[in-house]
Amino acid sequence: ILQCLLRRRLGLPILPDNEVCEGRRCGAQLDELGHHRCACMKTGRVHGRHAAAIHPWKQVLEEAGYRIRIERLLRDTNVRTSPQDQRRMDIVAAPGARSVGARRGMPLFCDVTICSTHTQHGGAQPGAANHDGATIGRAVTRKRRRYRDVVASAHASLVVLGCEAYGRWSTDAISLMRELAYSRYGPAT
Repeated sequence: ILQCLLRRRLGLPILPDNEVCEGRRCGAQLDELGHHRCACMKTGRVHGRHAAAIHPWKQVLEEAGYRIRIERLLRDTNVRTSPQDQRRMDIVAAPGARSVGARRGMPLFCDVTICSTHTQHGGAQPGAANHDGATIGRAVTRKRRRYRDVVASAHASLVVLGCEAYGRWSTDAISLMRELAYSRYGPAT
């Protein structure tokens, strides 16, 4: 795994163990740099990467004094929505008794996302080659549109905890870390 990660980071060929993608209904030719496997939505790898990204955020929020719920249906929260709504929030975090927390003590509705800067065909995502954070910026815009009822709610704060694979964090992720550090340790000296 380490060799694969280093080779991907350095842009060196990865020797795939198959010639075609193992994803159901995909069967695309695998590229030697591993871009297809990083971006293909039909293999389950992207979901596994997503699940692994939730755990560190859960730990950070728990250490900051939040009560955490993972994979919570939006209809089971304090945000008004339809009883048939099937959308899930990756993390719903309510500030505990130990601290006011970030975002003026509002419950945090966190969507954790990791974006690949490459398409499954190996090309760069639009704007990724020329603009820093273009891929994560588009993902944040999509999430804000998808959860516009959370964004509009006076009882919740949508936080898109996103990053590009091997790259930049979303502005929400950076600002949340700063707010949590400030609420726990005070201003930086």
